[in-house]
Amino acid sequence: MGFVFLFLAALISCNKTNPLDRLQGVYQVDRAALKQTLTKAVDTSSELATKVLEAIADNAIMELKVQGDSVDGIISFMGQNVVIKSKVYKRNDSLYIKVGDNEVYLIPKGKGLLYLPKGSDTPIKFDKVDRKDLSSEAKSAIEEQLKQEQAQRAFEQRLGKWQVGYFVDEFGDKTGKKFVYCLVRGKGENSLSSDNVVYVRAIADNGKLSFDIFDEDLKTHETFPEGEYGLMKMKFPDGSVKTERVYFYEKSFVEAGKEPILYNYLLNDTGKVKVYVDLSTANEFLSDKYWFTLSQSNLKQALDSLKSADK
Repeated sequence: MGFVFLFLAALISCNKTNPLDRLQGVYQVDRAALKQTLTKAVDTSSELATKVLEAIADNAIMELKVQGDSVDGIISFMGQNVVIKSKVYKRNDSLYIKVGDNEVYLIPKGKGLLYLPKGSDTPIKFDKVDRKDLSSEAKSAIEEQLKQEQAQRAFEQRLGKWQVGYFVDEFGDKTGKKFVYCLVRGKGENSLSSDNVVYVRAIADNGKLSFDIFDEDLKTHETFPEGEYGLMKMKFPDGSVKTERVYFYEKSFVEAGKEPILYNYLLNDTGKVKVYVDLSTANEFLSDKYWFTLSQSNLKQALDSLKSADK
């Protein structure tokens, strides 16, 4: 009887296979299934819409590599690129990975798997392929996305830091004259939309601050009055609010009061200053408004390095 019990226990133990073992291997998206999913989600009554969806599915790069208890891969789809690098977690009988702040279930399905983000009812079907590694196309896409993410992190780290830049001539060539500037993210509002992301470049030069404001892509200057005076409001850490005269010219504006209030404050205090610019104070036909915040940060060090370089 003892032998029979041990035999049955061993048999049951052998049948308890790790569900992760079934997932080992390389997978790529089932393009036919992806096209069907897109067709159901979007009105494809027109031939053009159908062709567009087919092109989207054909150009998608979706691959996963399950090795041991980790998953690597990429989901590149409709302009969105997500690099996947996660441990495989188990909850009850479900397997899932972490993609950003989200959880994604990996569900074995025949010889493939279903990729199902938590909270979604539309899985993406992947087929297992006879390869030991991701394709060169997927590897290139991952490398490019990681470079972009690294560049974005570096960009974010530079926001709010004062840096040294160069003035350029009408041909775009450096003149040799340097300036200190700071780039910050702000908010813009116009007659068509509100809560627009803008970037504000504050330039410290000749004992005052001038400002350029760009769109979210940092490609287009915001439109300002030309050759007109307006007002800039500032709220200081102690709650006090001051108003300063500014002059708008050549897609920028500059402190134009008797004393450069904001520049002087940043030189001597470390608190954050909230800035509000309303273009209607310069031109009654304009309603654009901008909000951003500046602080001293490393302004003094940047100015000192500029003086040292000029010696």
